[in-house]
Amino acid sequence: TGQQTTITTLIRQHTTITTLIRQHTTIITLIRQHRTIITLIRQHTTITTLIRQHTTITTLIRQGIRMSITAKEG
Repeated sequence: TGQQTTITTLIRQHTTITTLIRQHTTIITLIRQHRTIITLIRQHTTITTLIRQHTTITTLIRQGIRMSITAKEG
């Protein structure tokens, strides 16, 4: 009957809507993960900068020690 067809159509639409809601949830999760990844990349960049600064400081300390030894010997 026409009424049964309508019910079948409504059930199909309901299933479609449920699928869309799940996909929407998945998209939101992916957006959050994307934001987390961006934050991690920024932190990585900061860490890399700190490592470079550490290397520079270590080099400066070594140069200072060498200068100190040279000054004592001279």
